[in-house]
Amino acid sequence: MTTRPLPIARPAAPPRVTARALGSTLLTWLPWLLLAGLSLPVFWPFYREGLPRSFDGGLHLLRLGLLDETLRGGAIYPRWAPDALLGFGYPLFGYYAPGSYYLAELLHLLGLSFYAAFVAAFVLLMLAAAAGMARLAWDLFDGRRWPTALAALAYLYAPYLVTNTYIRGALAEVAAQALLPWILWSARRLVYSPQPRRAALPLAFSLAALAVTHNITLLFTPPLLLGYLAVLWFTAGRPRPAGSAAILALLLAMGLSAFFWLPLLLERAFVANTGFEIARTVWLPASAWTRANFLDGGWSYDHTFARPIRLGLVQAALAAAGAIGARRRDAEWLFWIMVALISGGLMTAWALPLWQASDLLTLAQFTWRLLSVHSLGLALLTGGLLAGWRHRLLLPLAGGLLMLLVVFSARPRLAWMDVFAPESVDASLPVMAQTEVEKGVLGGGEGNSSIQEFRPRWAPATLAASTRGPIAAPPEVQLEQAGPFALRATVTAGTAAPLRLASFYFPGWRAWLDGAPLVPYPSGDLGLLTLDLPAGRHRLDVRWQGTRLQAAAGAFSTAMLCAALGLALAQRQKGFGVLAGAGLLLAGAAYIASPAVARVIPPLARPEPMGMQLLGYRAVQHGGNLRLYPYWLVETAQPGDLKVRWRLQTATGDPIAETVTRPYYNALPAAVWPPGTLVDDAYALPLPAGLPAGRYQLWLAIPAAAEPVLLGSVALAATPATSAPALTALDVRFGDQARLAGYRLEMHTGQESTALPVLASGDYLRVHLGWQADQPLDTNLHGFVHLVSPSGAPLAQEDHLPGPFFQPPTLWTSTRLAPDVYLLRLPAGARGGIYYPRVGLYDFASLDRLPVTPPGAPAPQDSYALPPIKIVAPPPAAPARPLDYRLGDLATLAGYTPALQPIAVGSAITLTLQYRVLQPSSQNLTRFAQLLDPANQVIAQQDSLPAQGDNPTWAWVAGETVVDPVTLALPADTMPGRYRLVAGLYDAAAGGTRLPVYAADGTAIPEQWAFLGDVEITASP
Repeated sequence: MTTRPLPIARPAAPPRVTARALGSTLLTWLPWLLLAGLSLPVFWPFYREGLPRSFDGGLHLLRLGLLDETLRGGAIYPRWAPDALLGFGYPLFGYYAPGSYYLAELLHLLGLSFYAAFVAAFVLLMLAAAAGMARLAWDLFDGRRWPTALAALAYLYAPYLVTNTYIRGALAEVAAQALLPWILWSARRLVYSPQPRRAALPLAFSLAALAVTHNITLLFTPPLLLGYLAVLWFTAGRPRPAGSAAILALLLAMGLSAFFWLPLLLERAFVANTGFEIARTVWLPASAWTRANFLDGGWSYDHTFARPIRLGLVQAALAAAGAIGARRRDAEWLFWIMVALISGGLMTAWALPLWQASDLLTLAQFTWRLLSVHSLGLALLTGGLLAGWRHRLLLPLAGGLLMLLVVFSARPRLAWMDVFAPESVDASLPVMAQTEVEKGVLGGGEGNSSIQEFRPRWAPATLAASTRGPIAAPPEVQLEQAGPFALRATVTAGTAAPLRLASFYFPGWRAWLDGAPLVPYPSGDLGLLTLDLPAGRHRLDVRWQGTRLQAAAGAFSTAMLCAALGLALAQRQKGFGVLAGAGLLLAGAAYIASPAVARVIPPLARPEPMGMQLLGYRAVQHGGNLRLYPYWLVETAQPGDLKVRWRLQTATGDPIAETVTRPYYNALPAAVWPPGTLVDDAYALPLPAGLPAGRYQLWLAIPAAAEPVLLGSVALAATPATSAPALTALDVRFGDQARLAGYRLEMHTGQESTALPVLASGDYLRVHLGWQADQPLDTNLHGFVHLVSPSGAPLAQEDHLPGPFFQPPTLWTSTRLAPDVYLLRLPAGARGGIYYPRVGLYDFASLDRLPVTPPGAPAPQDSYALPPIKIVAPPPAAPARPLDYRLGDLATLAGYTPALQPIAVGSAITLTLQYRVLQPSSQNLTRFAQLLDPANQVIAQQDSLPAQGDNPTWAWVAGETVVDPVTLALPADTMPGRYRLVAGLYDAAAGGTRLPVYAADGTAIPEQWAFLGDVEITASP
């Protein structure tokens, strides 16, 4: 039998890649490529300059630091912020939705600094907003790429989204704008999906996320969402499965977020009406749109601090054109047109009475909050511009041009804004205390919502001293354990007596006496947490546990998480199962975790009695500080200027660190403490870098001038031997306590110079300063850096509270440099020359500058000049009278402007010379200009450093064009006639030696001057 060989399989030839196929692929991906590439300019300010100093960005950074402190202290969801309002407490996270803070905190826990986490959170949320709009538009436009990409880009560049990011720093509202399109996309999928229940979880989780992220946007979402669901449901033929799935999703969303919104609504009466009154009487009337203020009329939107926030001209025009050009008249499209019209109308002054009449709407504070909904509708309508296009080539052309128009019209142009420097951001509790003082917490700050909006209704608007006198027989208190959220003590009272704690009363504080419940209540002028103690010896336990309603709402949300997990597992939706499981883990951790308490150390010796007892203290090493938490029992009213001196030393008496400061991080006058109050105080004692681990003695003097007593010892871990910042060392005294210890100039320019730093007109300069103080100052001084010419002409400046406000002077120490960064933007038309950054400090109230004493200076000054920088101006217009003389190897004299004209006796010759620099020089040359008669006798002369000394020759840069104004006054006795005008350079330090001058052909001119031209002098009229 014969066998036939099997045929050998030949590999298939690869498909031919034709130009037509490549073109088709490119056209397919072009919308997404443009969307990705054109998204970059919206993030450019973050990359080029940093985080802008927005309205509320600094506040949210500090709140992020506050959340981090409480989380690390064991409180997973701290409705009460015990360290806010100078340690009296504030129910911040119970009334301000904290979802966006948790996103930034997660990024921080992953290793980012607070600054980087804050910026990264904004970037992620803006990208999520564009992605959500892309999903919603993809469905709305039946999977058409160009309308989808245009709508997504229009939403990303919506002026309100950009304003919230850069101008307002409103992280929570940016998060809300990111969630809105996902909520509506989920609603659309729910109605049109063949399995509506599978879309219930996306809608439930996204809506619940909005509820715990920005409760103000949540006010406007129910009518928008319910209206959209109704339109979709009726359009789809009223399918019952979709209706029941929608109800399930809404109930799940309400249940998942009930832990936040239910106490918020039912316990709103626990906080003062200050926020309502501010909004009703001040903010709402000022925020309403009128015919004169609703529209930014430029082709390029002008992002500013101006209020109200306006609509963009291009934004509105594209949306209007899209609403018509889409050629759609279906109910869903008409719904979005109505959303844009109604939301726009509700922001006008005509609708203002509606806002002011409703407590619910008053919570919104500003009518332009509706721009979040309005912007979403306008972005979808903008996508409609390309919905009716079908041409294969014209569609990409039109789509690309429209996308470019969106970017051009709404890109953030923020070169005018100051920024936060990453190295200066310190979101710690001491900084927050100083910021609250700056915002007016001691004096009321009634117009400042950040310190008044959620103030307990029992607490006054101002932290004033109590009018009550001393307690006749205050109880004896032996503290055992304490922390921000709890304390345990043994109390002994001879007679029944009240005991106040230095915390505002708020429902959620619980107390037990010998294991039996004890009802706390507010008392005194400050509404402090107060307990009535019976006579005898008792065990006291005080803890923050939250209200019963909060506990019930939390349990309900946990049950809803279990239901969501079950639904996800039943429908095999792994992603939402993981999300629900993570939520359950967090809920479980919140139930199990208990805020940390620590042993209160009794002092070895007590300071001399002065109307308050030191019961004990806690000491915690935190970063580069030793945080000290003393507990005082105040018996009599304390002086407002009370200061405390803390000292750390070795067992042999060698000093390690010392600070003299007012209570509560140098922010609080002790006169605020009412007699009969148990005060939990706080201080930060800076530790020197490189301190070895060991046990050190802690000493206390109160008042600071008293003899210190030994309290005990503290065990410290080694502090990092951190290298000093890359600053040029200085030792310049400002007043009696502050010292400028170093500086660095950071430039963004491509030019180089071996002589001095060089920038171009239009660049910017960062001035990094390092401050120190012998002891914390009593006043938060403001700092400035002014860029001035040698003649004193100012060019650019920045004034701010150092840091800005993240490094307040009242927290400066002698052991660590406080970084302070100033961003100076050079005007596009800046005149070339040298400029000196002048540094100063001043009292903001009086504007009085601190005297500055540079080393070796004969007398104090009001500012200190850092080494100069050089600015190279753009080349001027060609001179009216061209010349071609070479001045040694330094430069050429290219001409002057204007051309010489006849001039009358007694007048002055005025012109501007132009030099084109060939190479740098170390010589400081003087320019001379002379008017000569036919016998070469000098009739008039004017000598000056170039540009009146503002642009000396030692600072000239190769390639630079230097302008040098000349004014040559003619003597009154000058005879009419024809005279010669000459000019040149000489070295005054070398006996007036002139610089050689060469003609255009290289011939040396013996007189070493350049002939400018003949001048006709006429008789006086």
